[in-house]
Amino acid sequence: MTEIVSEIVEILKSSNDLLEAELKILRLFSSLLCEALGTSLEQLDQELEKDANVKVLRRDQRTIQFLFGEVTFKRRLVEETGGYHVYLLDRHLGIKPRKRYSPLLFYY
Repeated sequence: MTEIVSEIVEILKSSNDLLEAELKILRLFSSLLCEALGTSLEQLDQELEKDANVKVLRRDQRTIQFLFGEVTFKRRLVEETGGYHVYLLDRHLGIKPRKRYSPLLFYY
C-alpha cells in the first residue's frame, strides 16, 4: 500500500494540473488491476487443476480485453477422463473459445 501511495504522490508532484494527475492515476490503477487479475486467474487455474483428476497437457497464454484494460494470463489445457481436452479455467468462468472481450465490455 505504501508503494502505491508513493507513486500517487509522485504523480501529483509531477503533474501540471489535477486533470493530468487524475489520468495518470487512472492508468496506474488500471495497470495494477490488470496485473492482479491476471495473477488471480492463474492462481484459480492452478486450484482447479489440483482439485480435478486430470492430466495436464500444456499451459497456454490468453489475453482478454476488459473494461479496465487488457489482461494476459496462462491457463492449463488438460485431458479429462474419457479423453476430452478442456481448459478448466475457461469452463469455470464461462469464457468462450476465441472470444477476446469480457461480457461487461460488450454490455457497455
